[in-house]
Amino acid sequence: MDKVANEVISAEMFDTLRQFCFIKITDELINRVFRKADYSHQIYTVGSNSEGIPYSAMNDEDIMIYNRAFPIVWWNSQEKDREAVVMAEQDSNIPPVYLRLKVLDKGCLDKDFKSIIDNDGYVNATDFIKLNATYMNLNYTDEMRQGPSISINAIPKCVDVINKHDSVYCLKCQSWPPFISDFFFIRKRLNNWPAQKLLDKVKCLECHVVPIGYPGSESFDVEWRLSFSVAEKQLVIEMYEPYSKCMFALKSIKKKYIIYSDSDKPTPFCSYFIKTACLWMCETFPHKDYSLMDLIRETLDWLIDCYESKHLPHYFIPQHNLIGHLSMECCDNVRKTLTAVKRTLWSMVLLSASDDHFAFNTVCDKLKVTRENNADYNAIETKILNHPKATAVFKETVKSLRHNYNLINFSNMSIWGDHSFTYTPILVARKMQPECGLDILEDTVLPIVDLCQIEEIVPKGFVEMFKTCLYRYLGDAVTHLLVSFINKGYETAVSSYMNAPLHYYDLGHEIIFPGRYSDYGIVGEVLEVQYHYLMGNYEGLKKKCESILTTVTENKNYVVSCLKFHQKHFETNVCAWEVDELLHHLVICCHTMHIYVSPIALVYYIKARVLLKEGDTDNVLTLVKKMKIIYKEFNDHPAYLESMKMFINIIESLLGLLGVMRRIFTFQNENSLCNVVSIRFNGISPFLII
Repeated sequence: MDKVANEVISAEMFDTLRQFCFIKITDELINRVFRKADYSHQIYTVGSNSEGIPYSAMNDEDIMIYNRAFPIVWWNSQEKDREAVVMAEQDSNIPPVYLRLKVLDKGCLDKDFKSIIDNDGYVNATDFIKLNATYMNLNYTDEMRQGPSISINAIPKCVDVINKHDSVYCLKCQSWPPFISDFFFIRKRLNNWPAQKLLDKVKCLECHVVPIGYPGSESFDVEWRLSFSVAEKQLVIEMYEPYSKCMFALKSIKKKYIIYSDSDKPTPFCSYFIKTACLWMCETFPHKDYSLMDLIRETLDWLIDCYESKHLPHYFIPQHNLIGHLSMECCDNVRKTLTAVKRTLWSMVLLSASDDHFAFNTVCDKLKVTRENNADYNAIETKILNHPKATAVFKETVKSLRHNYNLINFSNMSIWGDHSFTYTPILVARKMQPECGLDILEDTVLPIVDLCQIEEIVPKGFVEMFKTCLYRYLGDAVTHLLVSFINKGYETAVSSYMNAPLHYYDLGHEIIFPGRYSDYGIVGEVLEVQYHYLMGNYEGLKKKCESILTTVTENKNYVVSCLKFHQKHFETNVCAWEVDELLHHLVICCHTMHIYVSPIALVYYIKARVLLKEGDTDNVLTLVKKMKIIYKEFNDHPAYLESMKMFINIIESLLGLLGVMRRIFTFQNENSLCNVVSIRFNGISPFLII
């Protein structure tokens, strides 16, 4: 049974390392362009999303935001420094993780920041949240506040993605608190984790304070809490792999089965407590002697003991009890819930870690064990365990899961090649004139591609893959900006950049995936075709498409990295796909946040659009038939199906329109129809929605 659960967890966690890298590069890109474009904010992607936890186990996305116009927090030991404007002040009546911020000198502070200082000289945490809500153009209400964060339902119409994110505005500390440095970085660790090299790395990371007071405190509104989210992210990234899987499994169970009402504030049990437990266990528990499921049971026992003693120590400040404010009754309730989870752990993992419940259903079906809604899973586990064929079915299921995992892992390599890191072109276009904006874009991306810097961000086995992704991303970003600036009348100003995307696509011609798999430059050629299509360079485009399709037909030994259309990107005025108005409109109206696009399907689509422009409907019909065969027998990643269907629908709609126009031709004057055709297909935009 445990091996089945282990395979399910491993299959869900296949993408963890790529997700780490992707988010770290995205943060680096955004903050670089913020600095170069004189934006005052710095962002940190934190929480489960940044720690590689699959979306199925997450409730929201967390972003910390620091306004560089606001002051840095100093400690008493640094008081003699003249730069100290805001001083951290601790109170013996509240836990050491909480503090107040005393303003020593208002003179050099931002005027908005001055407005949130009370009469006693303390920075008001509640007013700080409201102030930053105004920066986000939000009509702030108390319901928006979730602890120190502003919770936003960002994309309510999307049904397949997280539709909420938490923005936590914070203040940066000059250094780690002295009382932590004197203990955390030098304490003895039984499990040799974190190693000294990791501790040195963590010590160089930033520490923050966030606007939230201690529950029930009389001075709640002027209290702040220390935040080590940036350090926690680094620790989780370099955590022993079994504990990463343990954390995912427990967070999945919590999301589905351990649910508390919004009225339970602060919550009796949250995902942060799971992370804290895994950090402590990773440091103190010898995991090598245990299977993954036994490790999960041990972690549950650790949490159960904490609630029984009503003491869950903070990882960085152990003298702070994370559940010290809870009643004994509340702790008993959580303890009983966790104990019940442990009793049915196997079924809990299988039903929460995987959305389709494939493994659980497979085992039940093969053993002919019935299950219904609201079933007693403890009883089901007992039936399965007592079944005489249980062992054989478990072995068969594990073998099947491993086979499927290898197939899925290979298939998902295409998504690993996604190079749509961030909306940097939009940020640049809003702030800069054309030449300056394009220079900033290059100055932002190219230093990261430099071998030394990319090696600091991503693991060794991913360096070449992400270098290629960044070159391709830069080609896309410059293309979007070129079209945007040309549409604004800056064609002369950007003329020297017209071939820059082709240069970057050439540098990112071939992508090398981990395991030495490759796309053999096919996507590099597709991106060149896409560039010419978006820029209106149709001469020779049909021939380029035919060459790619011939290569693909003759050579099947490749992994094609995906393209991705972001809905929110399409909704801006910095999207080169505006030239294809029908496709642009359909992406905006799509029910998903983003659409994965097969590069080969895109080539079929572009070739069909060029043929339509030439009036060659016979060859367009042949292409549509081929696309339908591909759609019906699709062996690539299933995420591509939606975009393929969209491409087919657009082409068939335009073919239908041409058919209608030809029927009209039989009843009207030939010259009149020629004018109509000229207006429809050779007017202002050859891709005008009809």
